[in-house]
Formats: sequence, C-alpha cells, structure tokens
Amino acid sequence: MTLIKGALLDSPRVTLDDRIIKLPYRKAEAAFYYLLVMKRTTRDELIRLLWADFPEDIARKNLRNALYQLRKALGVDVILAPGQTEVFLNPEVKVITDLDQFLSDAEGYVRYKKGFLEGFMVKDASDFEDWMQGYRHRLQERYARDLRQQILEAEAINDNQKIIAMADRLLEQTPYDEKSFRSMMRSYSALGENHRSIQVYEAFCQILKKELGIQPEIETQQLFKKMMTERNKNTPSNRIGDGTTRELKDFYGREKELIWLEEIYSQSMRHLSPQLVLLSGEAGVGKTLLLQVFLAKQNISEIQLISANCYQQEESYLLRPWQPVFSSLVEIVEKHSIPLPSGWICQMMKQFPSFELLYHKRNLAEDQKAWEASLHQPLVEAAVGIIKRIASVNKMVLSFEDIHWMDQASQQLLLRVLQEPAVNVLIMATVRDGYENKTVDLKSIASRKGSLKHLEIERFTQKETLQWLHSTLRNITLTNEESALIFEETGGNPFFVSEYINALKTHGDISKLSVKTKDILQSRLMELPTEVQKLLELISLFFHRVSLSLITNVSSADEDKVIEMLQQLFNQGILKEAWDGGKISIQFVHHKFREFVYENQSESKRRHLHHRVGVQLEKGLTGKNEDLLRYTDLIHHFRASGNYVQALRYSMLYLNGHLDYYHELFPSTIQPEHLARQSLYMDRKETTQNFDQVEKIMSMMTPDEFYNNDVIMYKISYLHLKGRLLIREGNYKLGIPSIKEMVALAEANEKWDYAVYGHQQLTNYGIQTQQPEVMKEHINEAMKIAVTYFLQELIPVLLRLKGLYLLMIHDFEEAEKTLLRAVEVVNVRQDPHRQYGVHMAACQYYLGEIRRNQGMHEDAVAYYKKAVNTFRDNHLEHHAIAVFYTGMGQAYIELKDIKEAERCLQCAMEYYRKYDVYWRRSIANVYLGLISATRGESGQAVNYMKQAVSYANLIKNPYEMSVVERISSDIKSKIGNQPYSKK
Repeated sequence: MTLIKGALLDSPRVTLDDRIIKLPYRKAEAAFYYLLVMKRTTRDELIRLLWADFPEDIARKNLRNALYQLRKALGVDVILAPGQTEVFLNPEVKVITDLDQFLSDAEGYVRYKKGFLEGFMVKDASDFEDWMQGYRHRLQERYARDLRQQILEAEAINDNQKIIAMADRLLEQTPYDEKSFRSMMRSYSALGENHRSIQVYEAFCQILKKELGIQPEIETQQLFKKMMTERNKNTPSNRIGDGTTRELKDFYGREKELIWLEEIYSQSMRHLSPQLVLLSGEAGVGKTLLLQVFLAKQNISEIQLISANCYQQEESYLLRPWQPVFSSLVEIVEKHSIPLPSGWICQMMKQFPSFELLYHKRNLAEDQKAWEASLHQPLVEAAVGIIKRIASVNKMVLSFEDIHWMDQASQQLLLRVLQEPAVNVLIMATVRDGYENKTVDLKSIASRKGSLKHLEIERFTQKETLQWLHSTLRNITLTNEESALIFEETGGNPFFVSEYINALKTHGDISKLSVKTKDILQSRLMELPTEVQKLLELISLFFHRVSLSLITNVSSADEDKVIEMLQQLFNQGILKEAWDGGKISIQFVHHKFREFVYENQSESKRRHLHHRVGVQLEKGLTGKNEDLLRYTDLIHHFRASGNYVQALRYSMLYLNGHLDYYHELFPSTIQPEHLARQSLYMDRKETTQNFDQVEKIMSMMTPDEFYNNDVIMYKISYLHLKGRLLIREGNYKLGIPSIKEMVALAEANEKWDYAVYGHQQLTNYGIQTQQPEVMKEHINEAMKIAVTYFLQELIPVLLRLKGLYLLMIHDFEEAEKTLLRAVEVVNVRQDPHRQYGVHMAACQYYLGEIRRNQGMHEDAVAYYKKAVNTFRDNHLEHHAIAVFYTGMGQAYIELKDIKEAERCLQCAMEYYRKYDVYWRRSIANVYLGLISATRGESGQAVNYMKQAVSYANLIKNPYEMSVVERISSDIKSKIGNQPYSKK
C-alpha cells in the first residue's frame, strides 16, 4: 500500500514510500499542507485562504490547477474532489504525519522539532498566513503543556534526569519559563550538582536582564538563596524616590489657539455655571500639548487643576477616568478641611476607594446613621454634591485627555455636572477626529445649555512648518528641497515635525536620516543606553500611568538606578511624571511612543513581561471593594501574557462585581457593598463589550484548560450572567440555550446551586412569556435539586415562584397560601441579610396581584404599599420598585382615582428611566397614555402608546401585549382621528 509521510513540525517535507517529493509552486504546496492538517475541507475554504483577492472564476481555475499539479507530483490519487464542493484525502491511501502522531501519542512531544511549517511562507495569502501562525501558536502551547506534564510526572517519581531533559526542551520554546528553571535547579541540586544549579540561575538572570530588563520572580530568588552559603542580594528599598519633573518640550506656534483659550478661560472665571471646552483634531496634532502649555500659564493658586486620562482599553470599565479625579478631590478635602456629609463618604467609598481615607479618619465604621443615609443617596448625586462643595472654595478645572474613550457611566456623571445650574467647574477635554459619535450626548447637552466651546486643532501649513524648522534649527541649513521633503513626509503633523527637529539636532544633517517617520522614532530610541531601552520596554506594557513602586518591583535594577534612568527619559521628552494620590506615576509623553516601543518587542518577550506584571499586581489585591479597579489591569496583563485562565478569572470577578444583581427583577442575593452601583450601572453596550471580551478569552483557551475546576466555574457564571440578561430583554433565542448549557454544565460538575439558578432563569422565561407549564417544569426541577442537596437557603425563592405560577393559573387560594409560606420560611430562619427584604417585598407584590385579579383593588393597593415600604425599611433603592408602582397605578385606575393612578405611574416611569427596566414598562406607558387621552392630550397619548407597543413587542409577554392592545383601543377611541402607527 502506498505510504505518504508528511513532516509538518519542522521545515516541511513530503515523502512517497520514503522518497522525497518535490511539490509544485507554493500555493499548491500550502493547499496540500492544509489538507494534511484538516483531512477534509471545501473548495471555498481553500480559495478564501489562498486566492481571496482574485475574481471568483480565476480563483476557482487556480485551485483546479493546484489540485492537478499536486496529483501529478504525487503520482497517486491522494486528493479527491469528486464534486464542486468538498476536497479531502483519499482514505485508501495511507497518510502519516508527525503532527497526527504528536496530537495522538502520549509521548508525542518527541515528534515536535522546530515548529509547525517552520520557515514556510506564502506570498499574497494573508488568510493562510494568519491560519498558519495561529495554528503554530496553538501547537507551541500544546507542546509546552505536554512537557510541563512530563515534568510533573517525573517530579512525582523523583526522575531528576528526565526533569532536566524535559525542562531543557521546554526552555527552548519558552525561554522565560521560570517554573522550568526552578525544576531544573532543584533537580541538579538533588543530583549533588549545586554548581550546575547556580550556573543555571546566573545564566537565567543574564537572559532576563539583557532581554527583558527584569529580575527573577521572588520564588526563584528564594530558591537560589537556599543554595548559596551567603546572601549576596539585598531586598530593594521601598523608599519612594524624590520626584523629578520634566519641562514641557519646545512649543511652537498656536498663538491664535492660545488667545482663544485665554478668552474662554477669562469668561469662565467670571461665571459659576459649568463650562465644557473641547479641543479636537487628529492624533499627534498637538491637542494635549496645547492644553498643557495653556494651563501652565495660569495662576495655579486661583484654581484647583485636576487631570485624568481616558484609555481605549478601559472604555467598557465603569468610572475609571474619575478615579484619579476623586483621589485628588479627597486630598483637597483633607487640605482645606472641607466638611462632607457622612452619607456621601460612605456612598462614594463603595465605588471610589480613595474615600476610605476620609472614612477611617472620621470613624464612620460604627456610624449606622451614616450608612443608612448613604443607602438613600444616589452615587451620582453624592459625587456632584462633593464636586460642587469643593469647587466653592476655588475654581475647579477638570482636564480629560481622549474623552472619546470615556465609558458611558463616566459620561453620565460628567453630563450631570454640566446640568448642575451653579457649580464652579471648567471642564477641558481633548477628542480625536473620527470619534465624534462617542461624544454626541455630551456636546448636545452642553450646546443646549450654552456651555460648549469647541476648537478644531489643524495641522501646520507648509509655510508654518518651514518657519518652525528654520526658527528652531538655527545652526543647521536646510535646502528648500529638504524642507519640502520633511513637510511632505510629516504632512505638517506637529508630533512628527518635532521628532524630525530632535533627530536633526542630534545628527546635524538630513542626509544621515531616513525620511520615514518610523525610522525617526527608531533612531531616537536607539540612541538610548541598552538598559534604559529595557526599562522603556517594561513601561510600554502599561497603556496608562504606572507607579514608580511597581516599575521598581518588576525591574531588575535597584530603585536609585531606576530613578536615574527615568530622569534620562524625562530629559529626552519620552516620559513624563504625574502624581496619583500622593504617589509618583510615570507615563509616555505621547501614545505613539508607547505604541512604537511596545510593537517593536518580540511576542515572547511581551508575553513574559505581561505575566510578571500581572503576578506583581496580584500581590496588591486586598480582598476589598478597591480590587474592582485592579481587575481591569489584571485582565489586560494576563490576557496579553497568554494566561487566559487568570484573564478569565478577573473578567468574571469584574462582571460579577457590577452585574451580580442588576439584571434580576427580584434578585435572590444583593451584596450591600455593591448597592452604590444601583444609580450608575453598566449599560447594555458596555455589558456586551465585556461579554465579547470573555468569549474571546475563552475562545483562546484550549480544550484541556476547560478541565480546570475554576475555569468550569467561570464559564457557568458567565453563562448565567449572559443568559439572564438576554432573557430579561426578551432575546429568548440566544438566552435560553445559554441557560440550558449552564444547567447541563452545573449538573455535570455537581454545582447544584447554579443548577437551581439556571432553572430559576428558565422559570423567568415562562413568566415573561406567560407559559405556566414551563414555569411548573423548572420550579419542580429546581425544588427537587434544592431538597436533595440541602440547599435550604434557596427554598424561599422557589416557593415565591411557585406562588406566582399558581397566581398565573388563577388558583388564587393556593397561590396566597404558598406566598405566605414563602414569607414565613424567611421569618422562621430570621436571616438578617438585606436580600430577603427583596424577597418579602416580591411576595407582597404578588399578593397585591392576587387581590387585583380578584377585583379587591383597595386590598391590592395595601399590598403594593407594603412592598414599597419593605424596600424603604430595608434601605433598598432598587429597580423592582417600578413594578410595585405600576401595579399600584393599575389598581387606582380600577378605583377611578385618576390622580393617584397618575402619581404612581409617573413614579414607576422615573424608576424605569433610571434603571432601563422592561418588565411591566409597557403597562405603565399605556395607562399613562389612557390618562392623557382622557384629558384630551392626544399627542402625549400617542407617544405613550407607541412606547407601550415597543416595550411589549420587545419582552413578548402575552399578558402585557393583551393589556396594551386592549387599552390602546380605548385610547384610539378617545382621541378619534389622531394619526397612529404601530411601527
């Protein structure tokens, strides 16, 4: 039988009966390698990979020719393509590849050589290149995992020779894997070869210092110290070095823009109302530098200047740009002894950890009244109140860079500040061209209030560029041709013009320079000492400011040396210094420097450095609310390092911190420390972005990684969050499969509480779609699990859902008994947690629904009021109250008390708008439409009716749809010929 062998884990080659076959041209060769991997594919897939840029008829012709040439070269029908669709390997021809042996054999790692299709390249086939690189990377990770498993097995039986051999193999692929180095060191020591252990350690230190500019992990250092007779390495000092500040780099022109800013600033100093100044323009045009120069000219004693940056990587993270702002405001409060209500401090501390300073200094831990006051004070109002009070001392100037990357919650807070009639604040911000849609609401509200001032920053003209060159380079003569060439290359963009000027000052002659801006940046950085370049590479890992202490902890140099190197970078105008909460922080002067330095490092170097930073950041976790701020950085660094398990872990911790209760109508648990977020929540867009991030992280994980118990738990938790949001929004097509997958995964891994939560969500689906039989099925399943596995704390909620089921099938007597039982179970347990206030209020609401369905409307109102009061007594400012007021409004309509009905329905609408809740929202709208129609307000009635139809169609609840249809008919009969569209 013909035997074809394929070597794919080295420089690729194919043999036919041990005779090397010369394959035809590269794209045909690539198609064959793809088939050797995939075994079966389609013509369309091969065309997409190799001839995507060709017209379809030519692409198909090229594929036919490639298949023909392959058959001709191989001499046998290895490839079959009988129809117009599929292409596959002939099952009658024996084909063996080292890749298949690597993937299937327990010791397949011995087959791995240099790497998948090493050295193989295909021109004009970017999709194939992407596939090849991605597959190569996955195989590298599989190879590394296999070797790590071999090391673990060898360690279990103390086979030190094998440990050394496997670690040596692993380090060829992952040269910065410290765990493997430690295994090798321990094995040499166990074999009595301590000198080899020391040699391994010293060689590894040199690799880290030379290539990454960092030192080994603490565990590695401690292992080395145990093997040494004396310590020769002191722990670096934790002393914070003296701050160094960089002068603003040379600034040219912009006289008109500075005069404009001066006029706006002078006007704002005379008024107490908030103002918004937007400086827009392309990247590198000088928006930030213009703002810095302008602010540097002001009398700092007259204002309170606070600066913050917005970063693309944090666009979906709540309130990140405001964290440094409120850190500075806390310092101002302390400095000026500004009195703040205790409730404000307690409320703000939940979202802004900097307020813990005030919290502890004012001994609020035992102040019950302060905590109660915070529960009634929305976060936004507390934040605005604090800004207003501090701004009353001195004019406050808030500067936000790249405001287009500001998250929605931060924009909500900024909009609220702008809407305050008398707050002595000037907001100055930069925004990049092309992102205008991200600041539409901000500009719209500021324009309506007359508080928006907008300045578009343009590139320099050719005349201005040449004047800048000649005025700055007095000792260097440029010909007209050379000057014109610089303008052509830079287009008048100030960032690149200034880089040319710096390069010319260094080299003195344009002939020594490439005219490519990328090479200008390269030459600028290459002039730095090697160790300084390594430090710069480390700092480039951070897309925002990084503390001096963190840089020192990760770097291989001691603190004094780090400060010395940083001073060089300050003087070079590459980095600048900032103060964050009394601590020194470092950041790049311009994002283009950071991007350039980061992108010019090898992927393996970046991955290892990101891992080291992530490990260091983990040490700073406190287990307190402030950790939410650190999770975003941990996600960034672990994801970039390829540690997808840790990236997933912190993504889920972040999501659970913000979505743990919000997307439930009556949540079964509420964590008191998260109550602050009730008034400023993660909106749908940000939630989707975070979900996409989690899915992308999971897509990068290998199947083996999902066997990790923690990862399984993260996936269950994610499916729960996603499924309940989709069901709440009426997207049952995607929501139900997510929850069913969650239940199956939970049951398979004996996570019985989550299995119950899943059945609760499917019960919610039955509630929303008015399907009692669906409710009954999943309530019974959940109850069976809760009883079998002694999950007594879940019984009250299940009884409540059963009571609702009985209500829906109009068994009112049994429904009431069951709901009262659900309340009694809680009372008997005497559980002090606040979440049971939600449960009890929900039961009272459903008892109100029973009375309303029985026509006992006064009793119904009494129960609805009990539900509202239960929330208030338990200090719960929560979105479910909208539903209570809606039911109350319906009951008052039946009692003909239109005034009270409208008051209740308007209260409901306030909560609906505040929390973007859908449940029963259509009913509140349609009854308000009926009241408007009764008063002859036809336009208002139609608007309410349209919104009612929209929300009813969204949630697809038959009860709501029937109510909307019935009341809409009444409205239309009252308004007569008023135009109406269901669209």
